[in-house]
Amino acid sequence: MEPIPEGFSSAGPYEIAERHAAGYIDRATMVPELSAWPGVTNEGLAAAQAEWDSTPYADTRGSFEEIDQAYD
Repeated sequence: MEPIPEGFSSAGPYEIAERHAAGYIDRATMVPELSAWPGVTNEGLAAAQAEWDSTPYADTRGSFEEIDQAYD
């Protein structure tokens, strides 16, 4: 289990979106948290996309790809 960073309701962007979808947090909480999330670089994403010519699932917790998955 990931620790929850101070000032956030969840341990990752996808989890923040899940909490909003489940009704645990409102949109007024979700949007600022996702906007302020300190994104990390998904080092293997570009290589995987080039190799497989497709978009893989996010494998780096907290990356923008995780936010993109939450949007989908």
